[in-house]
Amino acid sequence: MLCLFVLFNYLLFSSKAKWYCPVVSWIYRLYTRGQFLQTLGLMLESGKPLPDILDRVVESGLLPGALVTRVDRLASDLYEGQPLAESLAKHGLVTRPMQGLIASAQKAQNLPWALQELGDSLLRRSARLSYGW
Repeated sequence: MLCLFVLFNYLLFSSKAKWYCPVVSWIYRLYTRGQFLQTLGLMLESGKPLPDILDRVVESGLLPGALVTRVDRLASDLYEGQPLAESLAKHGLVTRPMQGLIASAQKAQNLPWALQELGDSLLRRSARLSYGW
């Protein structure tokens, strides 16, 4: 019984456990990706360079532990000149189908709006799945 209690608490409070747990991970990943993309879109409207925004987000300490290393690697890729959409997908921050949408939005110069809408869509989907609708 104690082992179940410890396992439940670990799953409840550890973002890395939620990211990799087979049952919970799908909804948790939708939710965290949605929050991250929505926040990234809002911050891009400020006009600051994307690597600087990512560095500040990581330094803030507000990201779940499962995202910190991914966002840090994303910032490193962007400093090296890698494309944003490809790097987001490579580090598991978006799925492959979302990659094309982000690349198109970047070319059309409406990336902040697209990221916010994509994040909002992911958050709504995670809410529907977690409430069983």
